[in-house]
Amino acid sequence: MPKQRVPPTKPALWWNHTCQEATQARHHAAINDDAPSINALTNAHCRIIKEEKQDWVTHAITHSKYADIWDIAKWSTGQRRVVVPPIISEDSTTYMDNTNKANHIAATYFPWEPPISIQIVQDNNLRQWE
Repeated sequence: MPKQRVPPTKPALWWNHTCQEATQARHHAAINDDAPSINALTNAHCRIIKEEKQDWVTHAITHSKYADIWDIAKWSTGQRRVVVPPIISEDSTTYMDNTNKANHIAATYFPWEPPISIQIVQDNNLRQWE
């Protein structure tokens, strides 16, 4: 007997009752080994999923606020990204984009030091062996 999949606790934003019915119909056809029905239901399932995604995105874009559009853009990549909040420095400068954040963190925790002269290193090594 095939391993049973556990339904996700948090379904996709576009998932609705129509998608659930299409999935169940395809699953029941697979259990009954009805090959022609499986093919037809699989095609219908894919079409329904595609249409529901398109309808959800269209509705979300037309009825959303400006800030919500960026959430939709993140969702479309299929990856959940952790958004790092803005960084405020000691002099009250706010760093919003990732490049400035990275530069500020690097400058704060890894300050630039001039390279050590090779001659100084060689002199120190020679003194240790004397």
